[in-house]
Amino acid sequence: MCLDLEPYIERDMTEMDLEDYAPYTWFKYTNPDDQHRYWVPKFDSHLLIFWNVEKFQEKGVDLLPKHYGPNNITWDDYEEIGMNFVKREQPFEWGSIPAYGVKWFWFMDAHLWPYEISVANPDDLTECQVGKPAAQEHLEWIRGQLWDTHMYGHAEEMGGIANTQLFASGRTAMLEMGPWNYGPVANAARFRWDLAALPNGPEGNSYNRADCNGHAAWSGTPHPDAAWEVLKFLQSSEWHRGLARSTFKQPARLSVMPYYYGALREYHPVFEEMNLEIMGEAIAKGLIRPETFFWPEQEACLEVLWPAFDEIYVLGKKPVSSLIEIADQITELNRKAHPEPAQISSTA
Repeated sequence: MCLDLEPYIERDMTEMDLEDYAPYTWFKYTNPDDQHRYWVPKFDSHLLIFWNVEKFQEKGVDLLPKHYGPNNITWDDYEEIGMNFVKREQPFEWGSIPAYGVKWFWFMDAHLWPYEISVANPDDLTECQVGKPAAQEHLEWIRGQLWDTHMYGHAEEMGGIANTQLFASGRTAMLEMGPWNYGPVANAARFRWDLAALPNGPEGNSYNRADCNGHAAWSGTPHPDAAWEVLKFLQSSEWHRGLARSTFKQPARLSVMPYYYGALREYHPVFEEMNLEIMGEAIAKGLIRPETFFWPEQEACLEVLWPAFDEIYVLGKKPVSSLIEIADQITELNRKAHPEPAQISSTA
């Protein structure tokens, strides 16, 4: 159990402090039952497309747009672009590779938010939405890229090689990844690469999903005030600048973002002309949606959902429509323990 930080936040964090974080940053650190925050933000990030500029130029493929908005590509465009780079003889090459496997919650949310839906319903976290038509449409698109078109690299064909290594070696033209891997890719790649937004949804939405991490304290600590002092330091601009420079993770404090861009550009020449500001642009335009989770039975729900995703995306044994029943099971599991809707009103 984590220490309830709400009294400390209300006492010590000014309105200016709180406004230095995007509202979605606090979403998964808030308990839906009491609306109290139990964690403080560590770093922020969202899924982007890393793309090999030189590979695009060699193939004569149009370069990806530099901004979120109506001129961004669609998911069908993404498939068409990626198919230019697919090679079905060994060693295989692909158009793109999903980040860390498709069954990860945040990967699925990042893909579904452009369709104005998410894995868990942010207005009622007891509800699983993967069985709804909007989710089914895009979840089938993902399956098709893995098993039918082979635009996406499939784990079975990647031979245990990390997706970042496959991108850096030129075996995939694009990679869905976040800022936590800027440093490794910059050090390994010997070509110019850049950043682009994930494609727009069918209504032209450029929504993306936050991937936030945070700090907490044990609720049983005999020194809660001292623990809060440590957490307070971990919210300082000084600490966030240190994190940005040492790990290249995107700082949660918005005021540190310009420093972050500068630190990256000092670190490696590939960042000098890179479209780094696309991260801040998405936040400024209000396009980042919260990282959802199931309530109150998150772990039990994942024990149902992950094997179902494996059956579809890793093993290719079941259709996407099998998730309709899975979604009902997960919703029922949550609502048995929590009959009332679960919503985070302060950050929804």
